[in-house]
Amino acid sequence: MITLAIECSTEFGSVAVVSSEKILSHSSWKRSRSHGEVVSQNIIWALNKAKTKLEDIDFISVNRGPGSFTGLRVGLSAAKTLSYSNEKPIWAPNSFRILVEALPPQKHPVLCLMNAYSQLAFLSEYAYTNESWKETISPQLVSVANLKPYLTSQKIVIGDLYSMLDDELKKNIEENIIFLSEEFDHPKASTLGKFSLRDFDPKQTNGWNDLDALYIRPSAAEEKLQKGLLKPVT
Repeated sequence: MITLAIECSTEFGSVAVVSSEKILSHSSWKRSRSHGEVVSQNIIWALNKAKTKLEDIDFISVNRGPGSFTGLRVGLSAAKTLSYSNEKPIWAPNSFRILVEALPPQKHPVLCLMNAYSQLAFLSEYAYTNESWKETISPQLVSVANLKPYLTSQKIVIGDLYSMLDDELKKNIEENIIFLSEEFDHPKASTLGKFSLRDFDPKQTNGWNDLDALYIRPSAAEEKLQKGLLKPVT
């Protein structure tokens, strides 16, 4: 089987073509809030590099979130367009699953923390049991100030949030964490493609018309509307 993997949930975007857990091609870039300008050309490059045509792809894998509101829309729009035009199913795990699948097996719980900005964090937790990763805390949005209860026992922390915490908060929680390198700070299309091929189940796929993003946090406009900062047009 072959999958085209698309990842645009953070400022780091990437695409990959993966076959039987072998990475045929991988392209990455850093473009804050402008993935739409480069994702198409990177998909074309990845397919050409892998000497693969879209009709040869068995399914498209894409990150459904959480993450950047704009980035997720770009990635999902690309996946839906290719799904519609080529009649391919979509496999869409969440950001945290992609993060944790990059790790080797661990004996400690793994806490995934992603920067949601405005002193907020996207959070989820996994444990490695029975030779696979199991979600133990479902994806949620929490205040950075309220992170300490999640770090009361020894855990591995991955994601881009920890490096952005202030020194005082880091000091309060450092004794309970086993921190990994920045290699695991954002989801990658190569990881997505590899484990998607392993776990792919036709009964759990989406079509172009029934795939929704896992935003968790409302868009900036929606938050302003909720706070009464936007007025209706008259």
